[in-house]
Amino acid sequence: MNNWMCSHWFYEILNMLLTGKAEYLPRGKAADMIDANSPDQVEGIRSPRVLNTHVRFRYLPREAIEKKTKIVVLLRNPKDVCVSLYNHMKDWLHGGYTGSWQDFFDIYMDTGFWYGNWFDTVLDWEQEMAENQHLPIRLASFEEMFKNPVEQILELSKFLELDRSPDLCSQIAEKCSFHQLKAASSNMKDQEFPPGTWRENAPGFFRKGKVGDWKNWFTVAQNERFDSIYKSCMKESKHVRDKWTIAVQLGPVCINTIIKWIC
Repeated sequence: MNNWMCSHWFYEILNMLLTGKAEYLPRGKAADMIDANSPDQVEGIRSPRVLNTHVRFRYLPREAIEKKTKIVVLLRNPKDVCVSLYNHMKDWLHGGYTGSWQDFFDIYMDTGFWYGNWFDTVLDWEQEMAENQHLPIRLASFEEMFKNPVEQILELSKFLELDRSPDLCSQIAEKCSFHQLKAASSNMKDQEFPPGTWRENAPGFFRKGKVGDWKNWFTVAQNERFDSIYKSCMKESKHVRDKWTIAVQLGPVCINTIIKWIC
């Protein structure tokens, strides 16, 4: 799935859990994204609501912390994120990325794009979680959701104290499958970007819907470089490194987006 599609996936799942119906909301995720809207626009979204963002913990609205908002932090293999983000950015018709895959990889490993370096972001979230253990924050894995969607949706339901039935969670998993969600995004939901945003024949937010696509892109040298930097930068990691290691097939994970539940 496209890097941004990961957050679209969880956004739809959480909204269906909130409403108690396996039905798509007409509006797109961007309409509920706090870093894509003004404070007044966000304030106008009716509660309870699902908001989403890519910013770090320190930039979340103060009220989200004071009210102990339930926060779901989405994790994904950073190698897949790198490939997904590359394809996402090069498909933009205006202002998209036009360089080579190698140059993109080098920037990703150094300064990062838009929201900064991946390693700094992950470690920053881990530190904030350790210092704010009183807050309800859940780490959710893209790969685990991909492998066992009904089980993971049930776990999200429990975290959000919604107590949704296994039957509803199964319906949500089906509705939020890659092909159904891709079709709904094109035919049933409001368009998040105006015509002409994407290059001709670009898949937009929905590209492949697979785990491990990085293996089709990374050279041996790129993979070795990534693994070396990961070992060095993440040696103090407690949550991410203990849960996924570069020795397993899926590889390490990435903090991709935060989806917040506000009552």
